[in-house]
Amino acid sequence: MKVSIIMITIDRYDILKETLDIILNNTGYDNFELCVADNGSNDERVKEYIESLKPAVFIENGENKGVAHTLNQLIEKSTGDLICHIGNDIVMTDEWMKSMVEHQIAIPDTGVNAVYVVETLPELVEVSGKSVHLSKIVFGCKMYRKELVKDLAYKEWSKYGLEDSDLSLRFYYQGLKNYYVPNKQGTHNGRDEREGTPYRMMKWAELKKAEPHFDKSIAEYKKNDKSTY
Repeated sequence: MKVSIIMITIDRYDILKETLDIILNNTGYDNFELCVADNGSNDERVKEYIESLKPAVFIENGENKGVAHTLNQLIEKSTGDLICHIGNDIVMTDEWMKSMVEHQIAIPDTGVNAVYVVETLPELVEVSGKSVHLSKIVFGCKMYRKELVKDLAYKEWSKYGLEDSDLSLRFYYQGLKNYYVPNKQGTHNGRDEREGTPYRMMKWAELKKAEPHFDKSIAEYKKNDKSTY
């Protein structure tokens, strides 16, 4: 199965380069493409570095189009069977992609599987002969089948707006299984700016804008609840 790594970046050249230099060389799996969208970097080194990697997809938006909108752009252009969304500051453990693909294949009713970063993991349970940490919502590096989002990927409520949680819960209420793969952990190599900065204030405002739309979506999913855990 082919994997499309999708990633958004804005500046932070040093972190981006360190992250990609590691994760592209420790996948443990060869059949993948890199799809990157730049949302308005001012540092020319960012574009030069991404283009030097010869990704299958490079989208240059010129401004911050928001997470959901940009992820939808990348999914539309991707050619993989599996979508893998990873932050531009998450360093992955060895053979991370190999493990995620193996779980996708072994568990046909996978919704989203993930490699955790800082979350508290639920207890291990066995699903289709694989030990996993089942969770309604998963964060970190996430993988799912492209066919699951061909009609509706991320909902564009705001620039930063609970789109990951919505995707997990959409799959959960369809009866699909979301989980963290065991014995794998990513490292958050970068940090958001401190509380009280213009960036953080903008991000919180965007999240507040998305909350009523998110609540409405979840209420609709619950009406057709096929969840099994």
